[in-house]
Amino acid sequence: MVIPGRSAWRLVRLYTLRQWRKRPGRTALTLAAIAVGVALVMAVAVLTASIERSYTVLLSGLAGRASVQVTADSPTGFALEALEVVEQVPGVAVAAPVVRARALLMADEGEQLAILYGIDPAVDPAVRHYTLVRGRLPGTEDPAAPEIALTESVARQLGLDVGRPVDVLTATGTRTLRVVGLLAGEGVGLANAGAFAVMPLSAAQSLYLRGRRIDQIDVVPRAGHPAEELAAAIASALEDAGWGGLLVGSPIQSGREANQMLQGILDTLWLAAIIGGVTGAFMVFANMRRNVRERQAELAVVRALGASRRQIDDLVRLEAGILGLVATAIGIVLGQISARGLASALSANVLALYGFAATETPLTAAGVAMSVVAGVGASLVAAHVAARETQAREPAEALRGTLVDAGDEEVPGAPSARGWGLLLLGAVTAGALAWLGPQLHSHVGLVLVNGVAFVLAAGGLTSLLPVALGALGRRLARRPVRADPGLWRVGWTRLVRDRGRAGASGAGLLLAVGFMVTMHVYSASYKAGVLDWASRAIRWDLLVASSWAGIGSSVPLPEAFRYELESVPGVALAGPERFAMVRTLRADGSRGPMMWMIAFDWREAEAFTALDVVEGLRPPALYEALRRGEGVAISRLAANYTGLGVGDRLRVAAAEATVEFPVLAVVNDASPDLGVAYVDRALYRRHWPDDTADSFAVVLEPGARPGDVRREIEARWGSLMHLQVFEGEAFRQQMRKMVDDSLRLTMGLVWLGLWAGAFGIGNAVVLGVEERRRELAILRAIGAEGRRVGRMVAAEGIVLGAVASALGVVLGLIGSAGLVRGASGVTGTTMSLVVPPSLAGYLALVVLVLVPLFCHLSGRLAAKMPLAESLRYE
Repeated sequence: MVIPGRSAWRLVRLYTLRQWRKRPGRTALTLAAIAVGVALVMAVAVLTASIERSYTVLLSGLAGRASVQVTADSPTGFALEALEVVEQVPGVAVAAPVVRARALLMADEGEQLAILYGIDPAVDPAVRHYTLVRGRLPGTEDPAAPEIALTESVARQLGLDVGRPVDVLTATGTRTLRVVGLLAGEGVGLANAGAFAVMPLSAAQSLYLRGRRIDQIDVVPRAGHPAEELAAAIASALEDAGWGGLLVGSPIQSGREANQMLQGILDTLWLAAIIGGVTGAFMVFANMRRNVRERQAELAVVRALGASRRQIDDLVRLEAGILGLVATAIGIVLGQISARGLASALSANVLALYGFAATETPLTAAGVAMSVVAGVGASLVAAHVAARETQAREPAEALRGTLVDAGDEEVPGAPSARGWGLLLLGAVTAGALAWLGPQLHSHVGLVLVNGVAFVLAAGGLTSLLPVALGALGRRLARRPVRADPGLWRVGWTRLVRDRGRAGASGAGLLLAVGFMVTMHVYSASYKAGVLDWASRAIRWDLLVASSWAGIGSSVPLPEAFRYELESVPGVALAGPERFAMVRTLRADGSRGPMMWMIAFDWREAEAFTALDVVEGLRPPALYEALRRGEGVAISRLAANYTGLGVGDRLRVAAAEATVEFPVLAVVNDASPDLGVAYVDRALYRRHWPDDTADSFAVVLEPGARPGDVRREIEARWGSLMHLQVFEGEAFRQQMRKMVDDSLRLTMGLVWLGLWAGAFGIGNAVVLGVEERRRELAILRAIGAEGRRVGRMVAAEGIVLGAVASALGVVLGLIGSAGLVRGASGVTGTTMSLVVPPSLAGYLALVVLVLVPLFCHLSGRLAAKMPLAESLRYE
């Protein structure tokens, strides 16, 4: 577009500013509508940046001065002897060994899950920045002493101080350690939102059953030795010494690659961003376009007074730019406020599973750019389109009042044909996603294809909305209510006459309802798929775990604990279960995606679990082959991620080597974000020195009562081992809560969209009331009561909201149909389309509460307008 000239600025000063002062209500509502749409876009952008920034801060705080890190793609780490090789590499100033663990800290005031580092106190302060408020670092007097240092914030929360004891859940049970230091909230004290603790390296190895193994070596280079060159030298030295399985890189890069599960959260956010962005931008477009088209007669006066078409076009673009900029600024602030609340809920319910919290809500360049496109960009485009429509009529015609909505003068049937065409394309795209979706290998493909289907279907339905409103308005006009039939006929006739304008107003609600339906159906379908899998796969009577965190135990238990459990009266079997995260390797030796390796003892696992085989060996032949250690069974998600099938060989990084397992079968599974490989525990222990278990599947003897056995286990070891003992139904409730928590963020964005859509309807009615002040005053002057006029205005908005919501349901079902089936390829969970009964309640809330509330307020405005002043209104 051409930049407006001086004449346009002069028109803004002489005409636009006067109009804004004359109609402050209309101006404020237009700004509010644009701001709400921008806030929806900004909230998603801020949340995404918040997760990224918080995770980077976590990794940076934990790394300290280290710019090179040595790790292993193994849940058991690597032998401490590798440290000697690293220390001998020229250019290494400091090499600090670390044992990483998640510690549950318990005191009289409560408990706190924290990241725990086992460190060498003589070396580690040269790597990480420790600021002690009181006390000292643990291990400085005795390297094996059972002592710990906490951040001051955790100590305050738990009511602890230097010299006080704290109970720490470890792999050997609850152990009491002495607090010898408090760390300030800077340096490492900022890591994991302050939930951080350190203890001596040897003590951590002993308490967490690591032997002489460590998880990482953090390296600080000497001056003049670039990190990239030093990393290459360390990798070469380790390989020459026989440590070829270790990885050398930057701490942030290593941390991001390890936390592949985080990508699933970001992908979900981007799915919401695409749909929410379309909703927000369309609301801005519709509002700005309506704002301009409502002033066609006024703009015709300006043209009649000598302004050229170019000047009018420049004037409209300037107005849109100014309003868009102001509203975008407001929307950015509202979006940040909304994002803070959503980030807090996300941290408490989802991110805590991954060991960090989204503590920052940054204003990023990308977020501002997205907001400007949604606010200013959509306003400019809408204003340009409306200005061109205005200029299509001669000023004299507009001044005579014969100008009708441009959408009403199109060829009959054209909007319908265009709408049906787009709707059909959207439905076909959703059908293609449902058909081909299970073969998709990434969330990105699912998000993009579903976004295209949603946008196409939305375009078709928003084009059909004015047609539906016109047809309904004509039908209502022929069947007016008994009270004041003439008055109601006037209202319904206006709905017919201004159906294009009404359709643009209802489009935002249509999109918001469609978004809500899509997310609700997907949520219910995913939850049903997970629970259906659980009902077939879980056969145990009790599950015993230590501080269960949804994706495994926060702190594992020793495998030998099974024998103590089996000594409880009524317990026939306590099968150990290990959930270890391993790195897959491609055929060319490059690193592939992470994967869960689930190790059962398949000599007895049939008693407490079952595999749902898609292809390959069928049970019980599969169980027998697993028992003999002949290979693994992988989930559909793992097969999609790795491109492997039955008969291929799965390559993974073991403790210090690469191992291969034949793929015996592909199975359905419900693991989140990562694929799964089922392996026999003996085969797992052959390649990973690991004597721990995340949980124990307990099978009871005939006649034993689960409640009685659960209480006996809790009485014996509940406090010592901090055990959680689940019965079947309680565990299914836990799974439901996990799914609900994982989708809570998206549902928060859905509610933002719904409020925005309902506000758009109310906004449209209020603007319509202001535009029709003289018409409504005439109705009152000839005998119509104010309250009846108000009811008529409110009824128009309610009908508009009901029709938009109904088409929104159609849009949501189209969007969810492809998404539900297509998502099975990237979740590994077989899902059927499930429409939850609760959806009816949410729709009723929108149609029967939110929309009528806004319309009622608008109707009261119409009923209370001063009669004499309104008759003089122009």
